[in-house]
Amino acid sequence: IQAKINRLQELNFPTSHVCYNEIFNNKLLNVIDLEDEPYRKAFQNFRKFNVRAILLIPVFQHGIHFGFLSFEMCNEIRIWHKDEIQLINTFGNIISTSFERKKIEEKRIRFEHSLKEANATKDKFFSIITKNIRIPFTDLTSLSNMLWANYQKWDNNKRIKFIESIKESSLAG
Repeated sequence: IQAKINRLQELNFPTSHVCYNEIFNNKLLNVIDLEDEPYRKAFQNFRKFNVRAILLIPVFQHGIHFGFLSFEMCNEIRIWHKDEIQLINTFGNIISTSFERKKIEEKRIRFEHSLKEANATKDKFFSIITKNIRIPFTDLTSLSNMLWANYQKWDNNKRIKFIESIKESSLAG
């Protein structure tokens, strides 16, 4: 058995093609013999690898077609049984769910990173605001303590001058 990953050309079906309708209406393509019409031309690249029968299931991610999961039978025709189809469909659903979970996890990680950045910015902003608020209050506290300590020693002119200084300091802060 040889892997055919990246060795097959992309499958492209116009929406009017019978394969397109079968895949997207039935959620699978069950071809017993690729030599039959209309499959012969559509799957000619598979025939290069001696594929004779194929079971192809589309894989969806959040309702959008993501790719295909296929099982091929080489050198002979094959009738895929209902339980095999159900098993492969289940496998396709597991793959789809895994991709969806991975995408959700990646989105969660990006959101968590953005949240950490926003928190860091908020913390820096509040740090700056706190510092800018604290400095004028420290000045006012120092000046008012000085006035309190010297109130009895100073005359009215000096007290008024000092109170005006406190007022100016509070307006500037």
